[in-house]
Amino acid sequence: RVEWFDISSRRQELVRYGINYDSAMSRLHAADVQGNVVTGVPAFLLIWSVLPYYRWLGKVVQAFRLTPILEFAYVKFARWRYTKTDNCKVCNIDKRN
Repeated sequence: RVEWFDISSRRQELVRYGINYDSAMSRLHAADVQGNVVTGVPAFLLIWSVLPYYRWLGKVVQAFRLTPILEFAYVKFARWRYTKTDNCKVCNIDKRN
């Protein structure tokens, strides 16, 4: 249902979806079966919609219209997390330069 892939070793997948590496590292991205790409909380919702134990969570977020609030929080978190990858050996980036 979900195809996870390591963007550091399969960068051609990013090109296929029109995503640059830096953007992929800074926010969660997901593509639906038609190839439409979403980021942030909508990406979580898309992923959760196909995972049996998380499907209910997506429904709760949508029912209570929590997407804007969660997106606001996610943007803050994603920025903070991205700054913590200053010299990531796994992802082969060094943002200090």
